Amino acid sequence: MEGKDSYLPGGDEGTVAARLARTASVREGLQAFHEGRYADAVMILREAYLRDTRDPGTKIFYGMALIPLGEYEMAEKAIRRGIEGSSASADWLVEVPRLYGNPRDYDQHKLLLRHRTDRADPLPAAFLLAYLMAAEGNGAEAARYLDLLGQRGGPAGERLRAWIAARKPQ
Repeated sequence: MEGKDSYLPGGDEGTVAARLARTASVREGLQAFHEGRYADAVMILREAYLRDTRDPGTKIFYGMALIPLGEYEMAEKAIRRGIEGSSASADWLVEVPRLYGNPRDYDQHKLLLRHRTDRADPLPAAFLLAYLMAAEGNGAEAARYLDLLGQRGGPAGERLRAWIAARKPQ
């Protein structure tokens, strides 16, 4: 059953992200994000992140909130840390399109990121696009952005690659 928080990763109540979503500050930050109040979401999620820097879900959500503000380098670092700090993809693959209350905002943010991959250092934008495409279930496009990164994808890039490979039809 799809509820109002269906964008949260891992439907299992035991996942890190599910536990985080039950906290008032993270829920408030996600609600602000969903309503398009991106600056508020960053502020709220940053405070939640600083309260407990060990939780991978908070890092992912904080990174997601930075994307609409154009803070790509910070967003990339936060999402990388979330992926590398989690034990399972259920903790870090957010239903990104549903997280956005306005689908046009999401399309616009992806477009801006795509334009950034044409720059001299496409690393942050390419990594963020790889994450977004993987979260959407578009493994082929995620792999294309990971290929653009090459070895600079690091451990988080390798985790995304493994996740994509495990879901390819044989």
